[in-house]
Amino acid sequence: MDGIDYFSTQSVQMPQNVPFMIEKMQQLEVVEMHSHEFLEIVFVASGTAHHRHIDSRTNQEYTNDLIPGDIFSIHTHERHCYENCKNLVLYNLFILPEFFEKYPNLSKLEGYNLLLGERNELPRTVMHVPSNLMANISVSLDRAIKEFQLQLPCFDSLVIALAIDFLITAMRSKEVNYREVGSDRKILLKTISMLEENYAEQFTLNQLAKVGYMSVSSYTKKFRMALGMSPMDYLMKIRLSKAKELLTTTELSITHIADKCGFCTPNYFIKLFHREYQITPLQYRKKER
Repeated sequence: MDGIDYFSTQSVQMPQNVPFMIEKMQQLEVVEMHSHEFLEIVFVASGTAHHRHIDSRTNQEYTNDLIPGDIFSIHTHERHCYENCKNLVLYNLFILPEFFEKYPNLSKLEGYNLLLGERNELPRTVMHVPSNLMANISVSLDRAIKEFQLQLPCFDSLVIALAIDFLITAMRSKEVNYREVGSDRKILLKTISMLEENYAEQFTLNQLAKVGYMSVSSYTKKFRMALGMSPMDYLMKIRLSKAKELLTTTELSITHIADKCGFCTPNYFIKLFHREYQITPLQYRKKER
């Protein structure tokens, strides 16, 4: 397709004995329009973006404002791009048709048609999962990525099982929302970006609500409906996620990491980290290394 990047199975280094590939990557501010020879399913791990995709058969364009927890698909006859990306981290699953031919029972799931069927309900093309499912999905997908990297014996069977676990979780859960694009999400995009870019700052609900010209109660309610948690809980999860990254990629002390991530004291950081991950920061650093 002239002027459009095209990704093949070779360009994403898809293994020959596994009919899909998975990657996790922080995106640039703009990801140019492109297409692929495989189905792509995307899970938004963090950040925000404006997403455009175009049906090549009808040339009809659809847009969505993405927030963490969104899941959507891009078919082989579609091209898409991301704009205004703010700290956008995506899990990308590249899947060949034979994967679904081998597991036809997936078609019985409630969300199958939305992700994999004909686009007959556009622009309702995005699922959204609550925070408790987000955590479970991230664990499964992170494990699959490690298995692809290490390629230990029977890794192909395990990554397929993990991919099926993700798909079933996303497509059958009653907790998954099927939402339309709305003006409230545009407001939330701005405050989510603020939290992710300035996670060490001490925000108040008043400050965040004013950005969206809402009352504190209205803003908190809409944020919780969209992300499944309060703004302050979301900020805490960002801080803990950044702390995990620093623990594995730097030699900074616990005190320094706590301060850098916006925790008031090292002890408070250790307490919250253990409550979230059932392990202390030092134990986590040792385990990951």
